[in-house]
Amino acid sequence: MIYLKIDKCKDLLLYGVRMLKSILRKIESIFKVLVLSSIISFVITFGLILLNAIMGVFIGLEYYFMLFTGLTLCLTVMLVVVDYNRIFKNKKHIQKTKVSKSKNIKRGNTKEVVKAKRKIS
Repeated sequence: MIYLKIDKCKDLLLYGVRMLKSILRKIESIFKVLVLSSIISFVITFGLILLNAIMGVFIGLEYYFMLFTGLTLCLTVMLVVVDYNRIFKNKKHIQKTKVSKSKNIKRGNTKEVVKAKRKIS
């Protein structure tokens, strides 16, 4: 009886650890997308600052900061939606194989059986 409870606790603990690992992987993927989108937003905002400075238009830095923040959030959400399958789907793939029927090939008096297995992707 006690051993059953210990085994159940051990299984629950292992299940919890696996769940935490998968959640951390998903958060790590989202964080990579966030960093990538913030780099892209910084480049766009900095280019806009330079372009406006060359043309003689001076706008307060808070507006550029708001533009940077909005661009980062929008790009992050859009890239996460685009990569939804890669980030949130289960990584376990089951390989399906198609087994074709064996064919009898007759050449003279000898018989050969050809079996072909093809991978379906």
